[in-house]
Amino acid sequence: MIDLGPIIRRTILARLRRARLLAEEDPHYPGHLDTHPLVREYSGEQQRSQRSDALGLMLFYAACLSVFERNPAEAARIASNMIELSARQGFALWLAAGTIFRGWARSVSGDATEGISLIEEGLKKYACDQHDVKHAISAGPKG
Repeated sequence: MIDLGPIIRRTILARLRRARLLAEEDPHYPGHLDTHPLVREYSGEQQRSQRSDALGLMLFYAACLSVFERNPAEAARIASNMIELSARQGFALWLAAGTIFRGWARSVSGDATEGISLIEEGLKKYACDQHDVKHAISAGPKG
């Protein structure tokens, strides 16, 4: 991952806050990123209603935020949740994403060899999933 300059980072954060995806900055915790309370509420509702597809998406966004914050421990924790969800529900996309996020976390934590291997594995899983979707669409019912 590339390190964003401070101007780009502030611009992205401002846009996420305007879109109400991030809460306003807490003066007691400067630099801490938190989702907007409505996003947290929506995520909780999805978890309670067992909408695992929406939970996968929320985990994806949470993992993106942890990468953006350069927090490998949080990214690894969320990646494990994504992989576990994928194993239970058969979501190939979230399995690929979780593997990529786990690889990123390992890479920035000092284990670049294992991290890059996991990132490559995740990208292969993603490519296979996309191929399966395209094949299913092209092999679909003929008019």
